[in-house]
Amino acid sequence: MSSLNAHILDNLPPNHLVVAVSETAVRYESFDTARAFFARPHHIHLVMPLLQQTDVEFGALLEQELYPYGTTHNDAFHSRLLLWQKLSWGIVSVPRRDETKIQNHCRRHHRYIDRAAYTAKSAQNKSEAFPFRGDNFRLVRMVHGLIAAY
Repeated sequence: MSSLNAHILDNLPPNHLVVAVSETAVRYESFDTARAFFARPHHIHLVMPLLQQTDVEFGALLEQELYPYGTTHNDAFHSRLLLWQKLSWGIVSVPRRDETKIQNHCRRHHRYIDRAAYTAKSAQNKSEAFPFRGDNFRLVRMVHGLIAAY
């Protein structure tokens, strides 16, 4: 993850996500606003921990290859950053109708989509579910195993 992204996440207000970054500003979104967007049935939401640069590049390639910037297709691509369990997470939202294209993109980049939900152990050793979940959420995992084991 770039040092800029790390700095942005370090300054992330509680219960907010990063939805836009420009040279002059960062736009945040509350969990409640995000949940309203995530509830829309016409999108699927790809969740992935951003553990290494290739994880960040995967999301960028998805946008470049299927939703090129400057085209009307790009209007359907939404990405967010989240800090959860002391890790950076990406959530990419795309039209549900494109799920087969997304699965093919994942295969080309040695990943697959899973419908399971992320959980992690809290500092108090209690299971904690990922803050966003539902039937339209998908986990993006590496082919050779879990991206992160929880």
